[in-house]
Amino acid sequence: MITAIGDVLRRCYDRGWITSRDGNCSLRRARSIYLSITPSGWRKTIIHPEHMIKIRIANGEISIPPGTKPSGELHMH
Repeated sequence: MITAIGDVLRRCYDRGWITSRDGNCSLRRARSIYLSITPSGWRKTIIHPEHMIKIRIANGEISIPPGTKPSGELHMH
């Protein structure tokens, strides 16, 4: 599933729906305490699974891994 995120973003770019640095995407599996989200400022045409940021979400708190910068719209996801 996470592999498909890069493919979907590339297709959106190819169709003119987003620019190379617009938009973002996230994935959270049912009952998981983790959310994977695209990094801020990255070109969406080069996003691969290893670029996704895995964020821990538990008890209403968000834990962002040090040295990463997730999408600015994180709280909307």
